[in-house]
Amino acid sequence: MRFKGVTDMRDAYFRAKRKSVDEWIYGGLLRNDGPRIFTEAMNNSFRVREETICRYSGICDLNNRQIFENDVMMIDGKMLIIAYRKVKDKFVASDGRHIYENVDLSNGMIIGNTIDNPELRKRGKAGFTI
Repeated sequence: MRFKGVTDMRDAYFRAKRKSVDEWIYGGLLRNDGPRIFTEAMNNSFRVREETICRYSGICDLNNRQIFENDVMMIDGKMLIIAYRKVKDKFVASDGRHIYENVDLSNGMIIGNTIDNPELRKRGKAGFTI
């Protein structure tokens, strides 16, 4: 199935917080009439908060949980934030000081995300953003 408004199915799976309630919604991202997530299961689309949109990496962690950008993971004893680099079309991980491009995300565990746990983003040097 093609999602109307989605041009590349590779980019079709996202999560975001609904505008009306503080709840995650998963599905295809639509950009017409403001950001929305379309869920095939509910056969409906929901308005979402732009700042909460997270792209799915296509990878699961050690507990078989789907890894999205803005997830915080423990990998090899390091707490890392997952980010998507559009220019390089790849996911990277950062500890707040360094960006790691060749990390095996499937070898770690999700411990939270920077949207539900904004205090996790404050680690590392001031002003650093991934």
